[in-house]
Amino acid sequence: MTPQISFSALGNTPDEIVRLAVEGEKIGFARIFFGDHLAQPVEQTSKYPYAEKALTLTTIDYIDPLVQAAGIAGATTDIGIGTAVYLLTMHHPLIVSRALTTLQTIAQGRFVFGVGAGWMPEEYDAIDVPFKRRGRRMDEALEILRIAQDGGPFEYHGTEFDFAALEISHRSVKTPLIVGGTSDAAKRRAARLGDGWYSTPNYGPEDVVQSREAIEKMRVEFGTTDREFNYYVRLAAPDPELLAAFVAEGFERFTVGATELFPRTQVASMTLDDKIEVMQRVADDLGVTARV
Repeated sequence: MTPQISFSALGNTPDEIVRLAVEGEKIGFARIFFGDHLAQPVEQTSKYPYAEKALTLTTIDYIDPLVQAAGIAGATTDIGIGTAVYLLTMHHPLIVSRALTTLQTIAQGRFVFGVGAGWMPEEYDAIDVPFKRRGRRMDEALEILRIAQDGGPFEYHGTEFDFAALEISHRSVKTPLIVGGTSDAAKRRAARLGDGWYSTPNYGPEDVVQSREAIEKMRVEFGTTDREFNYYVRLAAPDPELLAAFVAEGFERFTVGATELFPRTQVASMTLDDKIEVMQRVADDLGVTARV
């Protein structure tokens, strides 16, 4: 089993991300991922849940992930593209469904849609979306995405979203839905509505194994075991021994985070060549080889 090593490029400018995708494809990375934030609040009181220190992103450009993905799709031919994660609950699922149909067609099936509910209330407040209802909004949004990607007319009547019959596309355009999050609710959501689960960097091999066991048990309960389902592991560091520990437990898909490749304290002073050099070094350490 050869591990599939991907990388995240969040924190770079949109044009740089396209260039990094092109170079990542040459190096042999499996996929390029990037996350989603609306904006950085000037006054932030909420704390990042996956690290002791509050996360602030004041030095980066805020990209539109789906626009960014389309740009990458047009500039590359083989590398996979994905979000990790897109804040689905901040967007109307019909608009997202239309965008996914367009994007996946351009990408010729290379896009995977990682979604999450977010952790920063200030973002929700800015667009008048209720932060405390994001769990229910996520469930309904995923239900709508699954229906919409089958193509043809459909309707939906829920507590968060309600609309009469309509059609976005007459074609069936499938996009894998990868659910991120470590809460029990997120894992149940992945088991019931997802095509995969995306871990967080604070989860080591034992944590991810336990999560897989819980999700697989829930997939049996929900009757979704006939659906292809993949686990995406976010590595806490580009460490060959850590990678080997995960591989020994049967995991295949891994992501090196942008904070490990392009530290926020350094990214502004790094040239594009510097960044590509780091990517190549990490690829060599983790056994990534160029595409034949």
